Amino acid sequence: MAGGARIHGAPLDVLAGRLFAIGGNGTALGLGDLISRSSPVQVGSGSDWRLDSREGRISAYGRRRKALFVWGYNNNSIGQLGLGNGFSLSSPAQVGSFYDWDFVTAGAAQTDSSAAGLRGGKLFTWGQGSNGQLGLDDISPRSSPVQVGADSDWTAISVGSVFMAGIRGGKLFTWGYNLQGPLGLGDITPRSSPVQVGSDTDWTAIACGDDATLGIRGGKLFSWGANGAGELGLGTVIRRSSPVQVGAATNWSAVFAGDGSSFGLRDGALYSWGLNNVGQLGLGNITGRSSPVQVGAATDWSVISAGDDSICGIRSGKLYVWGANNVGQLGLGDITKRSSPVQVGSATDWLSVAAGGQFSLGLRSP
Repeated sequence: MAGGARIHGAPLDVLAGRLFAIGGNGTALGLGDLISRSSPVQVGSGSDWRLDSREGRISAYGRRRKALFVWGYNNNSIGQLGLGNGFSLSSPAQVGSFYDWDFVTAGAAQTDSSAAGLRGGKLFTWGQGSNGQLGLDDISPRSSPVQVGADSDWTAISVGSVFMAGIRGGKLFTWGYNLQGPLGLGDITPRSSPVQVGSDTDWTAIACGDDATLGIRGGKLFSWGANGAGELGLGTVIRRSSPVQVGAATNWSAVFAGDGSSFGLRDGALYSWGLNNVGQLGLGNITGRSSPVQVGAATDWSVISAGDDSICGIRSGKLYVWGANNVGQLGLGDITKRSSPVQVGSATDWLSVAAGGQFSLGLRSP
């Protein structure tokens, strides 16, 4: 799923449009077959899809009239599609009969991912729970959405590999796996229920990567967790188990986390840092960075979505891609990787985009 000009993880509604899929398939594209695509192909004929900007790495999620639809890989013992079973699907199927889903996102784990969604301020989770990442005070999987607690003031949610983070009333909560400190609680102890991070009440955005977390408070960027590739942006590769401010800027508006790489927006300018082995930072090379570096000179970026190591972004309605492209996931009609942003086609009506592991979904105006 994706969102237009939005803060990552927040359930801001986006315009409806036509859904397109690109890249490696194995049921992930929702096109009713297993054929990979190296150029965008429309999913069905509907023009009322909504997309939130981080999809699952294997399974995919989309909304139509606020109903939730899923497709892709579905582990038989976990049921991460939320359909109450373990059957994989190559075409979209509706989850339940609710029409009030505001936002849905999924994690980065390859074959046993978990997912989370917001409905009327209530948080629901499902899928793998082996590290307590569902927040349900146990380590059992769920094959259908289950509400986390009784609170109805959740405003943002992000799912990492095996942990989650969410915002309620400006307060930040985390839970799940914590060996690298991605929960930000000052230790490496896992949690199976939401625990507040510090006492601040002005968190506005959150983004979970594989083992690292990024967040925004009062326009300031904070990071914590794993840092082997410099993905925390702190100029070092030392991991942190509590939030640390990145630089001194106070105008960060959005953050996005990939697999060892990180991205942020400041006044429409895009910054990247972390792992860059296939050019996923978009800087024209494959040199990793441990501090934020601006990508080009453009100041009209509105949304970024990071897959494993392929990246998608939108500027003034134009779709740009870069990074890995081994199965055509960049949508450029080939399998050549790119280390700088390249426009996909000539369309100028892209509304949102979501990068999965080796596939991407995009939304264009009706």
